[in-house]
Amino acid sequence: MTPGLTGSGRHEGRIRSSHVRRKAIVYVRQSTPGQVERHRESTALQYGLTNRAHQLGWAGVCTEVIDDDLGSSARKAGTRSGFMTLIAEVSLGLVGIIISSEVSRFARNLSEWGRLLEICDLTDTLIADAESLYDLRRPNDRFLLGL
Repeated sequence: MTPGLTGSGRHEGRIRSSHVRRKAIVYVRQSTPGQVERHRESTALQYGLTNRAHQLGWAGVCTEVIDDDLGSSARKAGTRSGFMTLIAEVSLGLVGIIISSEVSRFARNLSEWGRLLEICDLTDTLIADAESLYDLRRPNDRFLLGL
């Protein structure tokens, strides 16, 4: 296993009670309307990440899905209302973890990605994808996420 990543349900002390007291957000996005139409399995798998939140310790009522950006490219975050909502909620300290099928679903340009990571670091918000869990307060996780 790669250092800093989780596997087999282990989270190596990354999830603390301070995280679970806040909500989990599952961010669902496909890049184009055509992808939404043609790749329904991918969209369904992304919605299924609510189960990942539950497995990691968040109750169903504490898990929110943001899917406003289905059919929106991640090249410009300012045009994605769901991403802006995600940034706002993380900035307010309301979120303990954000989950997406892969971290590239959040942003495709370095300025937006860097801003999200900085805000997550400041608010002690975890980041997860379908297989890994990242804590920006750990140097290896920061390195793996490119911060």
